[in-house]
Amino acid sequence: RPSRYTESIADAETDSAGVLQSEKDEDTERKETIHALALKRFKIAGDEWHDQRERRRVNQRFVQNIELTDQWPEAVLRQRGAIDNEAGDVPQQPCIVINGLAIPCQQVVNEARASRFGGKIAPAGKRANKKEAYLRQGLYRAIEKASNASEARIWALQHAVEAGEGYWRVDRQWSNDGDFDQDIVITDIPNQFSVYCDPFAQRPDLRDMEWAFIIDDLPEDEYDRQFPDSELAGMAGDQLGDMGDHARAWVTESTKRVAEYFWVEHTITRLVYLPDRGIVDAKELPKDAKGKPQIPPGAKTRTQ
Repeated sequence: RPSRYTESIADAETDSAGVLQSEKDEDTERKETIHALALKRFKIAGDEWHDQRERRRVNQRFVQNIELTDQWPEAVLRQRGAIDNEAGDVPQQPCIVINGLAIPCQQVVNEARASRFGGKIAPAGKRANKKEAYLRQGLYRAIEKASNASEARIWALQHAVEAGEGYWRVDRQWSNDGDFDQDIVITDIPNQFSVYCDPFAQRPDLRDMEWAFIIDDLPEDEYDRQFPDSELAGMAGDQLGDMGDHARAWVTESTKRVAEYFWVEHTITRLVYLPDRGIVDAKELPKDAKGKPQIPPGAKTRTQ
C-alpha cells in the first residue's frame, strides 16, 4: 500500500499546552527515522539508475535532435573538419544526419493514440458481482474523462518509445477552492526523469517495488512561496553546512529540491474463513478474556 509522507496528527490526549512532550518526541523521532531512510534510499536509487538514466537521455536526444554532435562521434567530426575547423586546416567532408527513428517512433505513438486504451473492471472473488463492477467501471470512466487520462498515458508512452521508460500517475486534487472534497485524477509527469524507482524490483514493470520518489527542482522564490515555514525557506547558501552534507545535493544557487516519497508498509494479518461470512480479519472476531480472537474450531486460517 503506497503511502505519501505527510504531516500526521497524533491520536492522543493533549494537555492545556497541546500535545504532550513525550508524544512530540515520539512523532519527531518517527519523522526523523523516515527522513533518514528516505535519503538513504534516494542515494541508492540515484547510484543504481545513473548509467541507465544517462542511456535514456542519449536515446531521447538521438531521436529528437538532429545536431551533428548527437549523431556523430566527436573524433570523427573533428577528423572530417566539421568542428574546431575555423582555420580551415582540415578539408571539410560531408557529415549528413538522416533521422530514421522519429517517424517509426511517432507511428507507434499514433497507433496507441487511436486505440484509446483504458482499464476494465471485472468481478472476481466470492463477494464480487457484476452490478458493483459495472458501477465501478462507470466511476473509472468518469475519472478518465475528467482527467484527460489518455494524454497522460500517451506522454508516458512516447517517452518509453524514445527512451525506454515512461511514467504517469494516479493522484488527487481539491475539487473546489471552498471545501475539503478531493477528486481522484490521472495525470502526466512532465519531467519523466524526475522519477526514481526502487532498483531492487524484479518485475519488468516494477510492480513489486517497495518505494519510489518523484522530485521537483523549484526556483528559489517559488520554493519559499510554497513552503514558507520550512527550515530551508530563506536560507542562504553559506548556511547549508549546518544542515549536513546531503543538503548540498538538494540545493543549487537558483533551485531547491522537493520530493514526494512513496513506500510500502508491511503488516501481518491473520485471515479466517467462516462459512456464513466468508474471509474475515481475525481482529474482527469477538475476543476472549485474554483479548485473543475467538476462532471457531476447524476454521481455515492463514497469515499474509
